[in-house]
Amino acid sequence: MKRRGFLRTLLCLPGLQAVPALAREPGGQAFSKRYAQFAQRYVGADGAVRDSGNAGISHTEGQGVGLLFAAEAGDRAGFDRLWAFTQKLRREDGLFSWKYEGGRVADPNNASDGDIYIAWGLLHGAKRFGSPRHRDAARAILRAIRQKLLHQAPHGLVLLPGIQGFAEPGEPVVVNPSYWVFPALSLFAQEDPAPEWDALLRSGREILGYARFGKYQLPPDWLALSDPVVPWEKRPPRFGYDAIRVPLYLAWPGQPAHPAVDRFVAYAKAFPAGLPGSYDFSREAAADYRGGSGHDAVAAIALARAGAPRAALETLPFKDYYADSLVLLAMLAQRQGAA
Repeated sequence: MKRRGFLRTLLCLPGLQAVPALAREPGGQAFSKRYAQFAQRYVGADGAVRDSGNAGISHTEGQGVGLLFAAEAGDRAGFDRLWAFTQKLRREDGLFSWKYEGGRVADPNNASDGDIYIAWGLLHGAKRFGSPRHRDAARAILRAIRQKLLHQAPHGLVLLPGIQGFAEPGEPVVVNPSYWVFPALSLFAQEDPAPEWDALLRSGREILGYARFGKYQLPPDWLALSDPVVPWEKRPPRFGYDAIRVPLYLAWPGQPAHPAVDRFVAYAKAFPAGLPGSYDFSREAAADYRGGSGHDAVAAIALARAGAPRAALETLPFKDYYADSLVLLAMLAQRQGAA
């Protein structure tokens, strides 16, 4: 029998049942089990998170979410290994080189989402394990982000995707909307009481109010802050594997309501058998392949914000590093919403 789509289930058709909050997750057992499988698949003995979809390359994004998941699962030994490897990527300015391959740093430039995830993971670990040194390390990263990665643009104080290549003279500033990791930025505002964090939260929400394209009015993976704003010409004009994170972070428990979540919910309902991997604005066409379990997990969080029952995300199939990290992030959002 053909497997029913996870989103179709959430729209109240037969199949996998939604469950009450924490009914399937006593003591975080479901999260810990899913994390253990994630670690077995993608985390080496050296603490490197290896992206199964990119020939085993390690990125700071993976190191950061790995730290976050290990802390949530209470895996102190795994957390320490992850942090030990991550420090190999530290730059002199306090940020981190984003790409590691073949036993060396393959690209010295940073990626701002990776820096944010690492700081977020360290703060989560500091709280979980009662470790002031990890909190101090996180605060040092926050200072580096404020000093190196924020740029004053006509659209407000914005987050550059990296130090190099995104604010070139005579060209529009380029941003990646999914790098505004709203739950992390909200935590940073508490840990590092500097006005820049609130300014960054405001600018991200405002930009996502008008950075909307295509039939479903979705944000792009990459955005040029011209007048008007447009998808960056150097990348495909689409809602893809970067932008799928935007509705997750906007719908995260504790974040204020945002119309971009409602627009994404309408998009998800248009594909009840499962979200496509991307949506091309220039052709008004969905990809002919599914995004899979990670996309479905994001849709479940957005639908829950719109009033749907909590979904059993732990039952979603494993796919690859990125999809599985999105599932764990969505499970973390569920847990924080139920706390």
